[in-house]
Amino acid sequence: MTVLKAYIGGTWVPLTGAPSIAATQAALPAASSNVGRVFYVSGTATLYVSDGTQWRLAYGDTGVRKLAAGDSADPNWTGASIRIRRLNNTVYLTGYLGCSIAGQATTAVISVYLLPLGFRAPVMSTYFAGIAGLGTTIPAWPTILSPGTALANTVTVQPVSGTTGRPATFAVNDRLILSCSWTTTDSWPSTLPGTAEGTIPGLLDDD
Repeated sequence: MTVLKAYIGGTWVPLTGAPSIAATQAALPAASSNVGRVFYVSGTATLYVSDGTQWRLAYGDTGVRKLAAGDSADPNWTGASIRIRRLNNTVYLTGYLGCSIAGQATTAVISVYLLPLGFRAPVMSTYFAGIAGLGTTIPAWPTILSPGTALANTVTVQPVSGTTGRPATFAVNDRLILSCSWTTTDSWPSTLPGTAEGTIPGLLDDD
């Protein structure tokens, strides 16, 4: 007989029985008496497995969340179209900010979004992005700032220094375009940012 196992906490744990359902993450039973048990947390598209010590996330998907334009952390960039998604322990952030107030220096550090609990980065990470609408695309480096930094948990972008042909200031409707991802060690978010866009694939479909 084939035994289904999950690799959790550095150990292969045999799974027992069909997934049970818990109303919330807080409603999961004691992990110590449910080794190998799988629980589906209702309405969250998350599966948890007990390793005998704690409940570990086996699968989770927030679905795509559309952030409100006003969620931008920089008042000069309020024309936003940003999506965020957490799939298991990887967070994806894509979209753009639109410049709404002219005059900000093109060398400025632009604060894109303050990451909520459940989406934060454990360490500072840097990715490539671009700024369009200035006659040419300016390379930029979005940085995911980790807890403990001056701008803790904030996604920031700064154009690469020394870019030729760059004007001194941004103009209205210039766009900051980015797409980046990182891993998180946060627990699963109890509340989700923005609004749902599309649907999350079902975990317990009967068909």
